[in-house]
Amino acid sequence: MDKVIANEDEIDERIKGLYVKCAGCHGKNGELHALGKSQKIGFWDEKKIEDSLLGYKNGTYGGDMKGIMKGQVMQLSETDIKALSKYISKIGK
Repeated sequence: MDKVIANEDEIDERIKGLYVKCAGCHGKNGELHALGKSQKIGFWDEKKIEDSLLGYKNGTYGGDMKGIMKGQVMQLSETDIKALSKYISKIGK
């Protein structure tokens, strides 16, 4: 039987696991300009990150990296995006 409600530690570990894909371009703490083009997301607040990820997903946000990022966020649920945004906003501080 699948577990419907995960505890907070399990969610945190899963979100850290999701960020591993992001870290390849953005850096461990969001300190890098991804592929030399993006802003450093580790300095962004939670809302800016969430709005950006949702915008990449629905096609309303993005410049040079739009095509790459859309592919990265399409599999994320809104719940994942909210949790990932919260996580990213804390790691660069």
